[in-house]
Amino acid sequence: MKLIQKKESGSAILITMVVGVVMLSLGLTALNLVVSDAKVAQDFIFSERAYFAAESGMERSLLQLKLNPVEHVEAYEIPLNEDLGQVSVIDINNRESEFVFDIPPFKSRKFRLRKETDACSKELYIDETNDDCFKSTDDFKVQVIDRDSSITESMHWKYICSEVFDDDKSRTVSLQDSLPIGQWETEKSMASQIGKWDTFNLITAQGGDRYVAETISDTSVGSFLSRTGLVNTSCFFSLTNNSATATLKVKVSANGTDVMSPYATRITSVGRSGSREKTIEFNYVQKNLGELFDFVFFHIGE
Repeated sequence: MKLIQKKESGSAILITMVVGVVMLSLGLTALNLVVSDAKVAQDFIFSERAYFAAESGMERSLLQLKLNPVEHVEAYEIPLNEDLGQVSVIDINNRESEFVFDIPPFKSRKFRLRKETDACSKELYIDETNDDCFKSTDDFKVQVIDRDSSITESMHWKYICSEVFDDDKSRTVSLQDSLPIGQWETEKSMASQIGKWDTFNLITAQGGDRYVAETISDTSVGSFLSRTGLVNTSCFFSLTNNSATATLKVKVSANGTDVMSPYATRITSVGRSGSREKTIEFNYVQKNLGELFDFVFFHIGE
């Protein structure tokens, strides 16, 4: 009887050990699942925060480009939440020596022409409303690089600016001319062009406001832009395709070592939170002037 009791006691111990090992394995497995789920949840939270950080950086970049179309930054870090380690790093690739665009038949493309002055050239964020930072420029070249050789119509160019006269009155003034499309196949420096200077005076009479146009004289672009009373930062330049059938491919290029803000800008925003990182890329076409778009010349290497 005693021998049988010892065997039963040994079996109980063995069974207890087996059950203990099984329970321990189940516990460890459950613990691993909990830890794994926690890591997945944490990664998801970090991933979401990183994405929203990247979105925040993109929205900041788009706003900055609307305020200042000359903006160009590289690896600019924006802290969003220090406690969460949430940051956005943005790149606005916004400097080119030339860019190309199409002008459909009987359509125009308009540019605000601003040249950055030395007073603001070193600032990271430049206030485009500050007249001390910019002046209008003629320091660029235009060329038609693709057209149907049978097209004989012209391409029209025009500067339009606001001008103050008689101390407190304002009017719109323009300088413009047309050249056969064939002549645009050679680069044209706008600084050397001569055009007709016109005024558009707002006349207030009993019948209501109306604009009266008056052609004054031929003058050079440089003389036009240096006129006393000209609101320099108000000027824009337009090109109009007078062909009824052909789309023109036009190149605008900077002179010398200047670079300019292009028609389309590539923005990259990298959001970071914890161990996660999200990247958003966006090709921004400047639309803050509707059909118009801006470009500005920078001086580099000085």
